Formats: sequence, C-alpha cells, structure tokens
Amino acid sequence: MKLAWRNPAKKNGAVRTILGLGVTFVVVLLFFLPLDFFENAQGKLYDLSLRIRGSAPVPKGVTIVAIDDRSVAQIGRWPWPRTKVAELINRLSKAGAKIIAFDIVFFPSEEERAAGNDRLLGEATREAGNVLYPFYFTLGKPREEGKKAEIPPQLTNASLLLFDDPKKFFEFPPLSGIEVFAPIPEICEGAKALGHINVLPDPDGKVRWDPLMIEYAGQNYPSFSLQIAAAAMRLTRGDITVRVGQSVQMGKIKIPTNPQGMMLLNYYGGTQTFPYSSCADVLSGKVPAGTFKGKIVLVGVTAAGVSAGAHDFMATPFSNRFPGVEKNAHEVASILQGRFISRPSWAPFMEFGLVLLIGLLLTFFMPGLRPAWQLVVSLAMLLALGGTMVWAIVEGMRLNIFFPGLVVVLQYVLATARPTVAPGRESVPETGTTRVSAPARAPAPEAEQTVRLEAGGPVQKIGRYEILCELGHGAMGVVFKGRDPIIDRLLAIKTIRFDRLYEDQEIESLKGRFYKEAQAAGKFTHPNIVTIFDVGEVEGLSYMAMEYVEGENLSKYTSADHLLPLEEVLTIITEVAE
Repeated sequence: MKLAWRNPAKKNGAVRTILGLGVTFVVVLLFFLPLDFFENAQGKLYDLSLRIRGSAPVPKGVTIVAIDDRSVAQIGRWPWPRTKVAELINRLSKAGAKIIAFDIVFFPSEEERAAGNDRLLGEATREAGNVLYPFYFTLGKPREEGKKAEIPPQLTNASLLLFDDPKKFFEFPPLSGIEVFAPIPEICEGAKALGHINVLPDPDGKVRWDPLMIEYAGQNYPSFSLQIAAAAMRLTRGDITVRVGQSVQMGKIKIPTNPQGMMLLNYYGGTQTFPYSSCADVLSGKVPAGTFKGKIVLVGVTAAGVSAGAHDFMATPFSNRFPGVEKNAHEVASILQGRFISRPSWAPFMEFGLVLLIGLLLTFFMPGLRPAWQLVVSLAMLLALGGTMVWAIVEGMRLNIFFPGLVVVLQYVLATARPTVAPGRESVPETGTTRVSAPARAPAPEAEQTVRLEAGGPVQKIGRYEILCELGHGAMGVVFKGRDPIIDRLLAIKTIRFDRLYEDQEIESLKGRFYKEAQAAGKFTHPNIVTIFDVGEVEGLSYMAMEYVEGENLSKYTSADHLLPLEEVLTIITEVAE
C-alpha cells in the first residue's frame, strides 16, 4: 500500500496549523457576537478582579443609619408612623448631618394623612433643609408620540438641564421609564432634591452598573446617588452637564459612562464596608455625639424577613445580599472622590489585537514545544492576562480578557491533543502479514534487526529474542509472543515504533516516558504485576520484554451479553489493589 503522505509529521503539522487558525477565527467571530453567556463570563472576571484588588479605604464623610433587625424588634414592623421618621430627621439635623438621604419612597397613606403625620414629616423636611428623597420608574420602551406621560408636580424641578448635544440621544438613548412612582408632594415639597433609585442588573443578576439618568416624558432625571453627591458639593442642576454617550460633568468631576449613560460601579468592598448606626440607637440617643457631624447620612432598610415589611437587597460582585442603601453609599463616595472605572475607547481594539496576536503565535509556535513547556507557556499567558486585568482595575480601567484567555485555552487543548495514526500505518490483515521493519535508509546489519512474520516463514528476532507469534496490535504498536533462547523462557514483547506515529519533536519525550514506565514496573515484584526483564531499541524499534502470562482476550467480556459477574469483578479489583 502506498502512503499519500511521505512525511506524516508534515501532514500532522499542516493539519494542526489549519486547526489553530480555525480556532483563532472562531474566537474572532465570537468576539463580535453580543451573547449573554460571554457578557456573564466577562462580568464574572470583573467581579474576580475587584475581589483580588480587595477592599479600599472609604471616605469618613459617608455613613449609614440602618433600619435593621434590632430597630424593627424595638420599634415595630416597618413602615413606622411618619412621626418616627420626622423625629429621626430632627435628631440627625441637630447632630450636624450635612446631608440626610432617605433610600425610602413614601407613598400615599390615608391613615398617615388623616393623622396629620404627612404634614409633620413635611415640616421636619423643610426645617432641616438638607433632606433628599427618591422615586423610581417602571422601565420600558418610550411611549409613542401623542401619548406623552404626565410629569408629577413634585418632579417638575428634578430633571437635568444641560446637554452637550441633545441630538445624540437618537444615537445613544438612555433607559426610558413608562410609569413613575414618587413620594407624596406634602412630604417632599421641602426636600433639597429628588432622584431615581432604579437599578438594572446584568443578565446574571449582579448589579455592576447604575443609570445616572432615565428618560421620562421627554425629560431626563438623575439618579438618587448623583443628586446626593451634587447636594454635598453644593451644586445645582445648572452645574451638571451631560456629555451624551460619554460622561456626566459635575463641577470639576467627570463621571465616565457607557453609551446609555450608565456608570460602572467601583465598589469599595463588601457589606458593612461603610460605618453603620442602628436607627434604634439614633432615636434613643445612644449614638455618641459627633458621629454624624458634617457627614452624608444615608437612611435605609436593612432588616430581613417579614417583620421588615420591605426587601431592599441585591447581588453585587462582593455579595449576593447587598443592602440597596449601601450600594448608594458606595456610589456617592466614588463620585465625591472621583474614583471611577472607565472603559477606554481603545480597549476593544487592544482586546481584538490580543486575540489575533496570541492566536497566531500559539498556532505556529506551540506545536514545536514539549508538552511541559506548552503548559508553562499557556499558564504564563493566562497569568499575564489576569495580571493586566487586575492592574487595569487598580488604575481605574476595565479591560475584558475573556476572549484572549479563551484563545489561549483552546490553542493549548489543540496542541496537546495526540495525533491519530496516519493512513497506511495499521497492520494489513488481508496479506496475512504483520511487518515491523527498520527504516529503509540503510540495510539491517543482521537478520535479527528485522521482524517479519509470515505463514511458514523462518523464525525472526528482536534483539536476541525469537518471535513466535503476534499476540495483539493497536494504533501505537504490536505485542509479540517471544522466547529468550539463552535461558529458554517465554516472553511477551511490547514494541512501539515512535517515528511512524509522532512528530520529531515529540519522539524523545515519548521514549523517555516509555523507558520510565519500564523502570517503574521493573522495581516491583508482585504476583499481580508482570515482571519486566529487559527494555531496549533496535533500529528505531523500541521494545519491552516482560513476563508472559497465559490468559484470554478481555474483549470477549466487553459486550453487554458477556459481562463478568459483579462478584468476580470485585474479586479481580481486590486482588489488583492488593
């Protein structure tokens, strides 16, 4: 039989190159597909980079008053009478709080209105002069023209005013609201500002972004956190400029955003990163004097269970149970400190270039390395990519290394996959001959250097061992029954011809493994382990001479109707294990 390839190594090399280029091309295609699976994977890597970076020191000017489990246990189930909320405002105002921000929406209540509690809360809000309240939208597609929604009177002066180019909203539209839920006017008329508290989790449920503005009825409304930061900086609506699709400018602070006007949250750490005070302690006067002086105080519900009467928890990179009020604290502190994570405009081009560069380098150079070095190179590349990702986070940038990392992993898997036996290397049963011969480049000096078994033919040899018959063969080699003529002992001789199965750069490594196997087995003397008598090589043919044991072919016991009984299988396993 003639071989289609005279040099099988070249064929395997060409196939691997084609497969390597194909893998790179597939990853390039995936790079441009907006699939949730890849978005989730990149989000997980972002979470990992934040956790590796660790917690960051928080500013001392932001603190939290929590309506926690202890507060609910002492005062009662939430919501409390609004006179309690008014009392809390009065205490915080007298304690010198710079800003009092309630992460709570106060909806109409006939009972509270009839009792005059709404009026009392409104008066406390007006007297303090530094209280902020939130509202929220039901998000959805913008309303059709002619069906414009009505703006509640309490939100008339809450929208943003300045935009660098409003026409850009057609290209970079923000999130849209189709319905709004605002606190009652009697309470919030004296508020310093109002802002929305909507969050938009990623497909995996994690909150990594915050919409700094939402469009409703043709107006764009800022987030609650943005309003808190603006109030703390003594800025008005006229001091905030939206650069559509790029950033929000607050005085000297520039907040980078994505095209939808969303800010990537740079969490300082996990829960309890910011200082907490129990609302029960504040109302009872147990909080030390000076705790709130000159500080931004965020008030929110952190109690869990039915007794809380509310649920305000979310999943973040640091915790799957993160209080909403603390999320706002992280965001406010980030804005005030100018501590942002941006997505540079050049990042996608660099990531795409890395996919191409790494894919091409590994396609052409990985196959030429030993397996151990292939692993070392792949791990080194993955560590370098991971280190770059964490370094970028520390420097305030987000780089997505998922696709460059994916091409490294796929190229390594491809490089370490063993080549199959090329056509023409199997034994040819129809000739009645099994042939294992030395290379044709030079005649064998002795008859014992060539093994040829034919019906009625002369006895052949491998080294000094006489070959009696073939016991079996597979893709890697042939096992013969042989005899040592010197001591007249029957042997099983395992032979492998590496130069016909593998590329040149793999042969030495595989031979080393073959001989190590023989050395390891040769050190044992055990009735359940065959004894190794000799190992060597004759004209490129590696062989291992071992103890010959009479037995049956196990293939007869692999079919479903000829399986060994369970008791016998367990007995065999026990004997082998001993």
